[in-house]
Amino acid sequence: FFPWQKVIIHIKAREDDPLCDKKVTLNQLRDRLFVTTNTQRGIFQIFAQACKKKGFTPKVYLECDDYVCRNMVVRSGICLGLVASSSKNSVLPNVRYLNVEDFSANADINIYYKEEKYAGNVKLFLDLLKKCKDTLN
Repeated sequence: FFPWQKVIIHIKAREDDPLCDKKVTLNQLRDRLFVTTNTQRGIFQIFAQACKKKGFTPKVYLECDDYVCRNMVVRSGICLGLVASSSKNSVLPNVRYLNVEDFSANADINIYYKEEKYAGNVKLFLDLLKKCKDTLN
């Protein structure tokens, strides 16, 4: 494997959510519902650990791996979502990142591959990722 990218974990909300444009704390999110995924379980675990230190467990309303469905739920205002991105500028239309004062976390994205498969197109692709990683971080 090789480390590919560091990403920032953000909490996203509908753009007119009352918590947008304010500094908030994790405790203010105690009663909010969240949408999460099976495939990005690590990101949610990082967030859940931060909440646990504050004395609560985040409430999961929906666990869904469909990107469009998750975004629809956040855009509807039903749930807050977690997203890992390399930039604060990558937020979706009608969605804003919350400014959570006591939550600042990063996640590492690593590329795993089998040594015996490091040839041909796989090698070309992995070499490209290695070259591009510096521009992403």
